Amino acid sequence: MRTDSAAALLDLILPRECAGCGSAGRRFCNVCRQSLEREQVRPALGQVAGLPLAAVAQYGGVTRSSLIAYKEHGALAVAAPLGEALAQAVARLPGLDARCLTLWLIPAPSGRGVDRRRGSSPMLELAKEAASALRRHGWRVVVCPAAISVRHRLDQVGLSENERRANLSGAIALRPIRIPIDAAIILVDDISTSGATLTELARAVRAGGHIPFGAAVVALTSAEQHLRSAATGTNVEVVRERRPKSVPRSSI
Repeated sequence: MRTDSAAALLDLILPRECAGCGSAGRRFCNVCRQSLEREQVRPALGQVAGLPLAAVAQYGGVTRSSLIAYKEHGALAVAAPLGEALAQAVARLPGLDARCLTLWLIPAPSGRGVDRRRGSSPMLELAKEAASALRRHGWRVVVCPAAISVRHRLDQVGLSENERRANLSGAIALRPIRIPIDAAIILVDDISTSGATLTELARAVRAGGHIPFGAAVVALTSAEQHLRSAATGTNVEVVRERRPKSVPRSSI
């Protein structure tokens, strides 16, 4: 990803394009920003690797184009709204209490060497944006980038569910860390397709001697696909939760 200064310099040379729709003008236009918010009206709650899982959108529309633009093309303008969405998912996990818990967000690591080629870690930066949003609403939050890739893994795109599990098996480890006993460890990622990445991340955290509280992502693929994944052993189970109209969008 480009740094803020590099992106600003690029603006002087090339015309800007919206990360959501690709139209000329602002890097993230108001129409796409509003569409991103509308796509978060049907959050999902479920389970992955024995943990509660929360998401705020389905992987499609502006959510999909924004995540791709952010991760693959360094579209910094969408980091804040995507971080806000991730914060919404974290806050939706059942059993959390801002009055007595400190949240420790552990982002899923990229494949080995990927962050070095990009120049930064998109998921780490997204976790930081989510932490900032949560702090604005009274949460105590620590971003803990302790999960690392310890071997090469293939790009997950196009792999079957069994291939995803095999590709991720043993691929993540946790650096030695000390986490307070009153902390709630939340595993965070951008999307969940089969649950393989979060399952492997949960295994690594547990192998490091810690007990994760839950997992949160911005978006899920279709609920039906997640239910099929649960039936085939990936241990993902999703149910849809319809948000009442009387509840403000920002529940954090």
